[in-house]
Amino acid sequence: MFDNCFFMKNTVAGQPQLTICVSQQKVKKPYFEVIVRPKFNIKDAEGVFIMTDNFIKKSGGFALIAGGSLLFAWAILAQILIPLKEAESNFIALVKDEQWIFVASIAFVGILLIIFGLFFSYIFFRTKGGILGFLGFTLAITALIFQISLLTWEIFLYPVLANSPSVSHIFNDKTILNDPAVGFFLTLFSVVTFLGYILFGISIFRTNFFYKISGILMCLGPTLYIGSIFIPFLEAIGAALFAVSLITMGYKLIKICNIE
Repeated sequence: MFDNCFFMKNTVAGQPQLTICVSQQKVKKPYFEVIVRPKFNIKDAEGVFIMTDNFIKKSGGFALIAGGSLLFAWAILAQILIPLKEAESNFIALVKDEQWIFVASIAFVGILLIIFGLFFSYIFFRTKGGILGFLGFTLAITALIFQISLLTWEIFLYPVLANSPSVSHIFNDKTILNDPAVGFFLTLFSVVTFLGYILFGISIFRTNFFYKISGILMCLGPTLYIGSIFIPFLEAIGAALFAVSLITMGYKLIKICNIE
């Protein structure tokens, strides 16, 4: 379409590179088109790195892929390495298992990455997501923060209690779960998780920013995860589907950057 293109380095700090293309086709007057090509890595005159939209998008994309992958790994490893069948009859043995902290730590790091990834992705998704996307995003982030709280208990508090003979009985007699405050928190966590991901998943499905399968899995995964209250094995399936949703979202963010 263009016969000659000239590259001009913009001297203004933080501004993108300009490519000027000239057409010499047989038209009444030669015309010019200025193409703005944002750089992924821009520095100002003092060599200080300047944050760009592409950098934020790619960071969010990689965070979602990494976080989703760790969550998927947790869903599998929890079934293989930890004797989950003993959860009801002998929960203290579950906590004392040598793989307990390792598996819980995988989920902990994964959830942290997912929080950052969703924040970065929502910056570009917010205009298309509308009020539904905003409510879903807010509740989803709240649910993830609650999840981090639960994992903090599991990693740092539960092992200490399980190895203390004077208080270890609280696991098997369900003293913690029967506490009204804990019960309220777990109920609130379930409600926020269900509503947040349903609304966020619907908003993703209704727009063309992410893949529609991401929205479907976003709704389905956490729903099954909450359903594990009644059917325990649904927890791993729900977490795996949710992880795939996040991975596809991250891939789409990176793909958008490459196209731009």
